Amino acid sequence: MVCLWGCVSPALAPPPDPGTDSNRTTRPAAGSLLTEPPRRTEATAQHHRPVVLRSASVRELEPALARVAGPQFQRTATRPVVLEVRTAEPIDPTPRTCLPLIVLNGRVLPNTYARIEAPDQLLAFLPDRKLLRSVNQVWVVWAGNERQTASPHPLQLEVRGKDD
Repeated sequence: MVCLWGCVSPALAPPPDPGTDSNRTTRPAAGSLLTEPPRRTEATAQHHRPVVLRSASVRELEPALARVAGPQFQRTATRPVVLEVRTAEPIDPTPRTCLPLIVLNGRVLPNTYARIEAPDQLLAFLPDRKLLRSVNQVWVVWAGNERQTASPHPLQLEVRGKDD
């Protein structure tokens, strides 16, 4: 059984340089009500730190995963592929309001899914190869906390036969 989840977010610029001022946290706006600091446990802290990546690959979408992508995706996809990203640490499957998202060449992939049975794996379904280049930059962010959680070392993904 495959259990996946996803989220939609706008396109992003490449992750900021960790040594720049743009990577510092900002203070809450004046007048914000903060009754107590959020509790940070290992499970909830994951979406507050950068996502370190191990590998990225792209392959044709096999039938088992096509079912997960859904019937609407299958009807509209012309040449579907799946982008798989492996993280250095497992993604915690605890439900929360923000989700990890794969970013491909600066564009957030709205149908990013974390697999419960493979917690170090994120998948994104692409309806065709139009977003792919011969050399791609791939990173991951947590939606809603993109600046603080962007992968510190984006991966370079070479795609051979992109135009086949």
